[in-house]
Amino acid sequence: MRKIQRFIYIFILFVPQAFSDTLLGNDFYGDWSTSNSYLNPKRQAIILNEKSGSWHRINNEGESEVVNLDGSNIVISDDVLTIVYIDKEREIKFKFILSGWKVNNNKRMFGTVYLYKNRNNIFQLFNAFPVSYEDGMDKIPNQVFWNYFRGPKIEKVDAKFIGKLEKDLNEVSDIKISKNELWSSYYLSSLRKSIYISRSGNPIHPAAIGYFGVDHKTKRIQLISKYTGQESEFKKYENKFKNDMRLEIENTL
Repeated sequence: MRKIQRFIYIFILFVPQAFSDTLLGNDFYGDWSTSNSYLNPKRQAIILNEKSGSWHRINNEGESEVVNLDGSNIVISDDVLTIVYIDKEREIKFKFILSGWKVNNNKRMFGTVYLYKNRNNIFQLFNAFPVSYEDGMDKIPNQVFWNYFRGPKIEKVDAKFIGKLEKDLNEVSDIKISKNELWSSYYLSSLRKSIYISRSGNPIHPAAIGYFGVDHKTKRIQLISKYTGQESEFKKYENKFKNDMRLEIENTL
């Protein structure tokens, strides 16, 4: 695996540091895409300007539902952004309470979305979900990545699944492809995601490993794997992949 590392693109997810600044006022304007969300659908975007905005919800089939927001829906008070939207059809009120930070040109926004249900013409709180967003729309996983890698963490598939995945990856624009005798590597810089698909001669063939960076809280390598054959054998190979990746990251930092 060490030989393969020259084909691997290391990316470290951006994390707040000591010199970050708090988002204030106009800092909240711009395009925001989901970084992490327990609110469904998982892929969402918020676009804000001085007069209005929009909230985009992208389902598993790639279809977008766009909610238009006007000035009455959006309130910025110092370092807090509040967005309130009432879905009249579902009789649910969404209330986002968000704050954030910035380092140079990078911005993150995080907080909670509260859900209220209309009961006897009174909106009553019934649930809440943590959410976080990062600056820019290009971070939303495209449909190919989403179709194949929205979970679970490890899954047994058939060879047709791997073959179709590789075919679809080859059709993604702006993807960088590298190949050697063991692996095909697909890297999309805007998503900071890499997919490695084993080739002929690999002891675990076929298989796909999706590399999605490092969890900076637990220091764990974030992988989503698809494999054929025996799970116990694949797990050995996956663990070796993780160890090689850790060494590569340590040598890169």
